[in-house]
Amino acid sequence: MLFWRIDSQTYKTSLSNEDITSRLLKLDSITSLEWIVLICLMREVKKAGYQEAIGSSLIKDIREELT
Repeated sequence: MLFWRIDSQTYKTSLSNEDITSRLLKLDSITSLEWIVLICLMREVKKAGYQEAIGSSLIKDIREELT
């Protein structure tokens, strides 16, 4: 399984000012071990991350993969 840009550094780069405290309980349903570090960080930071903030990195990855 490929986890593309699902890591702590990318989460930090994608952060917004949107508080997600009221949604943190939803993370309890995620049981995959690959997500543990990121989920812990999300519980600590309590901010939403958005793909729009890492769009240039995603495009760069795609271009590198295609060449």
